[in-house]
Amino acid sequence: LGGCHPDGPHLKLKYLLDLERLQRRWTEEIFHVRSPGSAAAIAIHVSGESGVAWSCGGSESRQHFCDFPDIADISIKQAASRDGGPVENRLVTLTKADNRVLEVEFPTLREARSFVALLDGYYRLTADAQHYFCKEVAPPRLLEDLENQCHGPISAEFAVHKLEAAGGAPGLFLLRRSPQDFDSYLLTVCVQVRPPGLRGAGDIRGDPSGGVRGAPGGPHRADPGAFPQTRSGRDYKRCRIRRDEDGRLRLSGVARAFCSLRELLDTYGHRGLQAEGAPMRLEVACPPRPK
Repeated sequence: LGGCHPDGPHLKLKYLLDLERLQRRWTEEIFHVRSPGSAAAIAIHVSGESGVAWSCGGSESRQHFCDFPDIADISIKQAASRDGGPVENRLVTLTKADNRVLEVEFPTLREARSFVALLDGYYRLTADAQHYFCKEVAPPRLLEDLENQCHGPISAEFAVHKLEAAGGAPGLFLLRRSPQDFDSYLLTVCVQVRPPGLRGAGDIRGDPSGGVRGAPGGPHRADPGAFPQTRSGRDYKRCRIRRDEDGRLRLSGVARAFCSLRELLDTYGHRGLQAEGAPMRLEVACPPRPK
């Protein structure tokens, strides 16, 4: 780097190289704990590359305990009082899929939750994005998605694949986070369509603009893009749900707003929708499945 111009990118690169040279384990977090019921000091090492390991005192020798996908359960409980007074210490028990256990004592609840939240996050990154071990440290966004049976920001093609794998019956729908817009959701619905030229007297005709229509209510614009119609007469329509600045939710192009996704889905589940001439029913949700 000696012959490089001292511009922003090169200075940042030099900083990272120096940081790695000075601190080889800068991506690792260390928690200083002790063995339950004793004063033996233990260090727990957590790294995205090597998982969870532990060492005694200031020893450089480490014992690898597990990788993140091997974790089966994590629990936090209050440590036993030694003198009958209030106790701030917390016991954290980490259980592997093979039933091996690592139990350590943290000096405070805050440090115990910090440790569990770190493992929780790594587990979602490496094993299952829809899972949490302790509700106390689970992200509010994840809890909201699980409550509403909402998938993460999966693609439109993968959403259709999941609906087809679940049977693809008319009325089956999948709610997912938008991959492009943090404040938007996408609703993909399986509908039954008639072959061209076959229209019954009782059919509901589509909005001339190609939008989605509620019953009753103004036109509901469908999310741009269409899925190819299947040979069985099934098709997949999608609508965009947008969260406003005030936190209320509405279908794109519709004036009515809702306080929650559950209220919106329940309302249109009873009243129905229509997209490009095809009536849509929100009957059965296709929820995320744990891995």
